[in-house]
Amino acid sequence: MKTLLAIFVILCLIGFISGGREDRAKPRPVAPTPPMIYIVAHEYPVPQVDISFLKNFHGTPGHGLESSGFERWRIKAGQAGERALARVLAVARWAHDVDVFFSLAVPGFPDIDVDCAVLSGQDLWLLDAKRYRVEDNAAYTCYGGDGKTLYLRRLDADGHPTGEILGEHHISRSTAMARQGFKERFPALTIHSATLLTPSADGMYPAIALDAVDATGARFSDADSYVFRMKVSGEANSPYVVRALEALCK
Repeated sequence: MKTLLAIFVILCLIGFISGGREDRAKPRPVAPTPPMIYIVAHEYPVPQVDISFLKNFHGTPGHGLESSGFERWRIKAGQAGERALARVLAVARWAHDVDVFFSLAVPGFPDIDVDCAVLSGQDLWLLDAKRYRVEDNAAYTCYGGDGKTLYLRRLDADGHPTGEILGEHHISRSTAMARQGFKERFPALTIHSATLLTPSADGMYPAIALDAVDATGARFSDADSYVFRMKVSGEANSPYVVRALEALCK
């Protein structure tokens, strides 16, 4: 009897030890694969369009930055991005007439403005223009960050972002605050918003990763693709709303 009990204890010990070895042999969790790129760097030549004579264009692109207090180089870069967005909107093949507004004050938030707003019937799009550098074999992504920063990362041979950071931008909350301000000021309108990368001086767009999102959770997009996807209703714009938005232009 004692012999059988001893054998049982030995077998249990063997099982415990082998089980521990199996646990230690299990592979460690692998970090998730960085997001693949959904918009690759591409060229979009933007013609030099004089928007001052275009019907239903209100305000001046980049005018609000003049009183922003930013360094001069930041002001010039911001104005270049807003003018590039204006040209994209000017050459877009709209199915129906829209009203386009530039450099609008945000109701309830005097310290921020909206680069551009597009009105179609009961829909109002708030567009934030960003002109970021274009780099070969690199893409903008939030991968590996704190959710508040957009990184320009080097890509590997498979198109995945690597750990090499070439540049970074703080993700502004101005778009989220603008949505709130315009929803309260125009409760009858459906408010949309987007942060749009605009083409560089030579007409190039940077690559953007799947996880590149702004403070509202909306994915960053290039201006050309986003404007192409915008669905306008064809409804006539309210003269009252047009005048109210025009009054907000700086």
